[in-house]
Amino acid sequence: MTECVIYQTLEDRDNYDEVEDCGPFPCSRSNAWLGNGYYFWDDEIIMASNWARQAGYNSNYIICQSSYDYDNHNYLDLVGHPKHLKLFRDFYSVLKEKLPNKKIKVPKLIEFVKGELGRDFNYKAIRARSEWQDHNFIVDFPTPPNRPAQLNLHPQIQICVIDKSFLISPFLIVYPESAVK
Repeated sequence: MTECVIYQTLEDRDNYDEVEDCGPFPCSRSNAWLGNGYYFWDDEIIMASNWARQAGYNSNYIICQSSYDYDNHNYLDLVGHPKHLKLFRDFYSVLKEKLPNKKIKVPKLIEFVKGELGRDFNYKAIRARSEWQDHNFIVDFPTPPNRPAQLNLHPQIQICVIDKSFLISPFLIVYPESAVK
């Protein structure tokens, strides 16, 4: 088993006991890019902090931690599993054919895949990499002219947990230190 730590960012409301007792908390934003679920940053606490600032929390946030079993492939891995990526490309093609003049957003595609697979969509989470770039963590490689290649050493990977049984460790506050038990 490879335990992978994940982080959820929440607004700090001075309700630390409630957060640890009742968390994680589902995303209630209408623009949740992976659909309904509990959003976490995969393995990088800095991503949870960066997101808090982007979301306008300034310094009024807490970060909680849990973990999942990376080796137990009960999640749809759109980061590093070639068959899962191909599955999504194939379903995208089908949906694009059905809706030729529509822009297809990720949540719509996920719901389409869930509907088409029915009971065969038995994943407890979706793991995906956003394509926002943090140029502080991009490494350029020498390549032919006009063909830059880069290696992102700090990819922004999110996990949308659909079923909380996916989590294998308690949900605990890890930031700020003043809130840690």
